[in-house]
Amino acid sequence: MSETVVSASGVERGGEQPPSWWPVARWSVLALSVLTLAVFAVQGHLQTSYSDLQQALRQGTVTEVRIEGGLGGADGIDPAVQGVAVVHVYWDTGWPSRVTRLWQTTSVSELNSDTLAGAEADAVVIGPVDDPLRMEAPGLTVTFAEPTEASAGAIFGRWELPGNWMVLPFVLLAGFFLVLGRGPEPRWATRWAWVWLSLTPVMVLVVPLYVLFGARPDPSSARRLTGGWAFLITLIVFSSLGVLVPI
Repeated sequence: MSETVVSASGVERGGEQPPSWWPVARWSVLALSVLTLAVFAVQGHLQTSYSDLQQALRQGTVTEVRIEGGLGGADGIDPAVQGVAVVHVYWDTGWPSRVTRLWQTTSVSELNSDTLAGAEADAVVIGPVDDPLRMEAPGLTVTFAEPTEASAGAIFGRWELPGNWMVLPFVLLAGFFLVLGRGPEPRWATRWAWVWLSLTPVMVLVVPLYVLFGARPDPSSARRLTGGWAFLITLIVFSSLGVLVPI
């Protein structure tokens, strides 16, 4: 007959206690999740459609934009330049800051000849990007900047992070998986269910929820959300919201 061992902290694992480092790792993951949430709130940008940007310009709620990338700058496109490029237009009307991604091309033929594999954008602009923006808001202030490093926005649906912070969510996920795998049987949901819930745009909320409540041992035999149901729920809900964007 197997013997169930319960540690002094009340952690039950059916005969096996978590490693001695597990409590420290658990609270470290919580601290990391708070940091990640704060970084998204302060440094993150919400991906927004071109039509939303146009509407904000017409309403006068946006008076300044920053354009990163593209085929030219404040002086326009050099006549010798031909091709297609992805442009990021940063703007805001208060929190959160927003970004709109566009394709810029010198001609329709150039656009048709370049598939831009792996690139995603909301609209196509032929010629200087700032021209159609100024048509919507003649007094618009436009700043051009060199493109920053790649963002981690794709993994969090419509949110972007600056390149120097993009490693943070992956570190948080790695720590979460380690604590989940070596900890007690979680409450409310199985381990696989917690995994699927964490692989969504609300990961920064799922992780602290697990650390604070799900990681506590549950002596009862209450039914829990299984991995299969968690996968279906996340697939249906977030796909319908249009936020399950592949990396």
